[in-house]
Amino acid sequence: MTPYIDGATCLDLFAGSGSLGFEAISRGAEACQFIDRSQTNIEQINLNIKSLQLANCKSEISESYEYVTHNDQRYDIVFFDPPYKSNCYDWLDLALKKLLKPDGIIYIESATKIALDNLSMIREKKTKTLFYGIYKYDQ
Repeated sequence: MTPYIDGATCLDLFAGSGSLGFEAISRGAEACQFIDRSQTNIEQINLNIKSLQLANCKSEISESYEYVTHNDQRYDIVFFDPPYKSNCYDWLDLALKKLLKPDGIIYIESATKIALDNLSMIREKKTKTLFYGIYKYDQ
């Protein structure tokens, strides 16, 4: 993922602890937007943003689907790592269309292999319980 991070704008869509977004910032991303439905998670992310003095990071309490449908911001990198065995992949195509810049990439974690006609694999791995990879969206 390193070649794509430098100067990128990122969206950590199911932020949880924010680890994916914070890692991207530490590796040279320009900015990161954190979205999570849990107020507790967002409060912790905000504490981390403040303690790390990251003026280029923002957070929002929101259901991810609501954020996707009501947002016009586009990103270079989207981290799409929903809760395990979630049905959020049903609207992944919508998220890709609305959120990614033309040359953007998406990092996806899932319990099963995700197959969309308009995703080109850059890199993909599998563990015993998880598929994860970096993909380019063919618009």
